[in-house]
Amino acid sequence: MSARMKSVLAVNGDSYSNSRHWDNGTIIRNGVIYRAQQTDMETCVLNWDGTMKIYNPEEMDTQKLIDSGAYQSWIFGPSLLDGNGKAKTTFRTWPYIEESHPRTAIGYYEPGHYCLLVVDGRKDNSRGMFLDEMAGLFEQLGCKAAYNLDGGHCSFMTLKDQVVNHPYKSEHKVEDGIFITEGV
Repeated sequence: MSARMKSVLAVNGDSYSNSRHWDNGTIIRNGVIYRAQQTDMETCVLNWDGTMKIYNPEEMDTQKLIDSGAYQSWIFGPSLLDGNGKAKTTFRTWPYIEESHPRTAIGYYEPGHYCLLVVDGRKDNSRGMFLDEMAGLFEQLGCKAAYNLDGGHCSFMTLKDQVVNHPYKSEHKVEDGIFITEGV
């Protein structure tokens, strides 16, 4: 996908088709609503103006999102920072996700300025990260918001057409990604 998109940098996205998300949550890609279902998870939304906001389930109103400029959405989570950019210590997720895993996440500084993080794991030389560790790192990096994307065997990062991390399962197909390009 990265080569096909001619991306400069790319990471895997969310896991909207896993057993917890295959039929719930809102999926918006390039401003088009592909699914608008209720969920019990937080949803991260990137707007056309470059702003990023994370919504609790009770805040989700898909039409209001589109009216306010929603461009992309991700339904995996959880959010990693509170409203003041401080690391959370409790997370809206299930216990398995809180454990140490390979991870991918997106951090937000200001419109158009983001931090993409990929952490290897499940190997002898890399154990991954716990959610609280990742939250602490995003706080240290000065992000205003941060959101955990799909991880595990899906954690991939490419620079141009080269995989630059050491994926847990390099042969695994990744169904969704975030692609940074030079222009369209």
